[in-house]
Amino acid sequence: MVRVERADRQLPASFRSATYWVRDRVVRRPQLPVTAERLIPAPQRSGWGPDADGVQELTARLRADVLVMAKFDIQAAVKLRAAYTHDGLTLAIQPPAATGLNGIQRAVQAHSIVERHAPGLMPALVSHGELSRGLPYLVERWLDGRSLTSAAQLDEAAPGILAGLSAVHAGHGVRRIPLSAHHQSSRVARWAEVLQTGIIPSELGSWVSHLLEWNHGLRWSWSHGDMVASNVLRTPTGIALVDWEHSGEWPIMRDAAKLHLYAGDPERTLGLVLSTFHDSASKSSYTPAEELALSHMEMLLRYPVRSRKLAGHARSAIYERQVARQVERLAQVRDAAV
Repeated sequence: MVRVERADRQLPASFRSATYWVRDRVVRRPQLPVTAERLIPAPQRSGWGPDADGVQELTARLRADVLVMAKFDIQAAVKLRAAYTHDGLTLAIQPPAATGLNGIQRAVQAHSIVERHAPGLMPALVSHGELSRGLPYLVERWLDGRSLTSAAQLDEAAPGILAGLSAVHAGHGVRRIPLSAHHQSSRVARWAEVLQTGIIPSELGSWVSHLLEWNHGLRWSWSHGDMVASNVLRTPTGIALVDWEHSGEWPIMRDAAKLHLYAGDPERTLGLVLSTFHDSASKSSYTPAEELALSHMEMLLRYPVRSRKLAGHARSAIYERQVARQVERLAQVRDAAV
């Protein structure tokens, strides 16, 4: 952190030691602006103090108000987010993935697309670069606003989210690509493995299998890639989306499927999605409802591997409930499609 603050001219730097409180993966100043708390995971926002359980005090020559390490083990690499609320800035540091994908590069590319076609849908880009050993970082403007915390809030924001994404798709352009152009054989095999687990009713599973066999055209465009409530901010000027490190060329229903999955009123959200992303497609293309079903299917393809990894873990039951909800959403889309 000290290196990046001193390496980037847009970031404020401090040459004096400041006091911080540390617990789990959060480092924060004792006097933290309320707006900066949105960077802290919800379970970690309370219970702070010099004598609180698990809280340690340290001094560091930093300027950031708060920084949060990634929640997953990333071995020797550093992955974090930090906020400089008084200076109106945020910092993201993220190493390239083992697959070679670079989240910071994706976010920088998203800026060039989103700022042109949907101004205000994401924070403004300030700077970006690399530290030693090729560690990329990104500096953006801090947005005054609060992340969504409930399904009801996500429902309320859905029209603005979908309108923003639709503007990005229209400006960036939409391509129609045959399903077989993207790992079709492995997708069919993985779907068969999902069916073997028994979580999908047979009639619903057969319907999706037929969609896979058709190999019709699927619409692709630039998408956010990680559409969860915590990445949606309600600001004084409208809805904004943060954390574009997973963005890229994806099926246009990828983000919509997440909105539908986490919606408090899934029927209403389904109607909004299908009306926003309507299409006068030919018989050689999937309908919007079929496209949405395929995006739900893509998320369900992870189930066999992930359920085995989570066996016996405390989060296993939570994940199983989420998957059951996704199966319900998939059935709902099937009913709208037929």
